[in-house]
Amino acid sequence: MSADCRLDRAVVTKGAVNGYLIAQAAKGLQPVVDHSAVLAYLPSASERDAFADSMRQIDAVWISNEVPSVFPKLAKAAPPPPAPDQFLRAVDGKPVAWTGPHGQSITWFAT
Repeated sequence: MSADCRLDRAVVTKGAVNGYLIAQAAKGLQPVVDHSAVLAYLPSASERDAFADSMRQIDAVWISNEVPSVFPKLAKAAPPPPAPDQFLRAVDGKPVAWTGPHGQSITWFAT
């Protein structure tokens, strides 16, 4: 089996992401869900929170890179940003870094 795993192109509707995409991952490989600057387009905080809850319930690494207002609880748990307009990078719902909005910078948090 090749380590190169590609998903068939598909339209994934709201609520189906965890079941469909995770089921498509090849056995033995760790699924990773990585998103940047997309959840702000969901119309409500409750929908963003529902997405976060679904990510916590699946067997995948969840990497988010969003404006701090998308997940205000995560932003409160992070140190102050080094500059205005920074995005908050989190792994599995834990803040790990501030990033430039176009990937031009990253400031990792001390561990």
